[in-house]
Amino acid sequence: MEDIKKTETVVEEPKLEEAPILEVRHLKQFFRFNGASGPNKYLKAVHDVSFKVKRGEVFGLVGESGCGKTTTGRDIMHLYDITSGDIWLDGVRVAAGTRWNEKEIKWTLVRANNEINSLLAEKKKLPEGSLRIKEIDDKIASIKEKAATVTSIQKEKIKKAKDDNKNYNRNIALAEVAKVKIAHKALLEKIEKVSIRSLSEAELAEYRDYEAQLKKAKATSIANKVQMIFQDPIASLNPRMTVRNIIAEGLVIQGVKDKQFINSEVSRVLQLVGLVPEHANRYPHEFSGGQRQRIGIARALIMNPEIIVADEPVSALDVSVQAQVINLLNDLRLQFGLTIIFIAHNLSVVKYFCDRIAVMYYGNLVELAPSEELFAHPLHPYTKSLLSAVPHPDPIIEATRTRIVYDPMEAHHYEEQGPSYREIAPGHFVRANDEEFARYQEELKK
Repeated sequence: MEDIKKTETVVEEPKLEEAPILEVRHLKQFFRFNGASGPNKYLKAVHDVSFKVKRGEVFGLVGESGCGKTTTGRDIMHLYDITSGDIWLDGVRVAAGTRWNEKEIKWTLVRANNEINSLLAEKKKLPEGSLRIKEIDDKIASIKEKAATVTSIQKEKIKKAKDDNKNYNRNIALAEVAKVKIAHKALLEKIEKVSIRSLSEAELAEYRDYEAQLKKAKATSIANKVQMIFQDPIASLNPRMTVRNIIAEGLVIQGVKDKQFINSEVSRVLQLVGLVPEHANRYPHEFSGGQRQRIGIARALIMNPEIIVADEPVSALDVSVQAQVINLLNDLRLQFGLTIIFIAHNLSVVKYFCDRIAVMYYGNLVELAPSEELFAHPLHPYTKSLLSAVPHPDPIIEATRTRIVYDPMEAHHYEEQGPSYREIAPGHFVRANDEEFARYQEELKK
């Protein structure tokens, strides 16, 4: 599938076209059980997930139910406050967790106190006037100073993370304003030297365009950057609202009051998704499942987002309707240069639609590779198990298809060394320890 790339305007370095539009770094999302205490009081829905998404690509996220796919998508939308890690959207940190920093402070102080107590116990046993006493006092002072430095650094990081979490929409708007000013840099430099009245007609037109773009940039929020298509087309639409009100809700929330503009936008996106403007006055229950999902897509498109998080958008639909919705998403992606994070179970759909695929299991990314590479050379046992479950259209091959069962206790032996996320080939990542990594490398050579 063609990998669409648009030239990215970066605030500080406009040359960097390869910069990812979305970057997830060591994401953790824990949910606390009500009333629970002790080491098992948290449900670790996502545990140390990292990936980058290029501008214009379709990034697939697959895995079994409960592996953390939807939670990751909701974290990107900022529907949850993440536990730990960072999420960067077009160079702006839109989410930051503090759990790792808090634990670093805790364990730094614990280690420091243990060392100090050990030194104080040794000091008590020494005779008065011993030279070792001075060494111990100096070492204790050094330990306290190091602990205070680490604590101060981590507290500063926690403060910055909380500030970014609170002001992420403001930071996005500031970044967009900076991009607009960079795009019109020559004009703005000229205006500093001469009056606006002395500008040519072409320059005045550019200045009016600049003011319009600047106004739009100041109102930009994460809703203008990222939109989500939900799994259930019935539950995600308010049954008491007309299609017009459902689709236009995002614009209304952002303060758009021009009814004529809203109506024209609703008609535009309805036609984009294969519906007609007359459908705007109907209610969700008057449509089929596929049509409801098209309404959900229209609701996302009206905000003109750069990224769409599609959370299993076809899993609740018939097979024939699934193909229609996938083709629609593909057409919209090509038309508008959208970046799509496609969350799904159906690997056949993912293979057709996605440029790169990440496989999740139990809150972790276990493998990530380009679509063709993943299907041609799956390495992780869980990936092989998923691929073995894909039905084959040839009845002869299907009759002899061997189903691979994944049992992590049998497949891995992490008693001596735990796994880490590594690049085994250009663009192909896998979660493995040293022994598994060497074995996977041998598999790739065959």
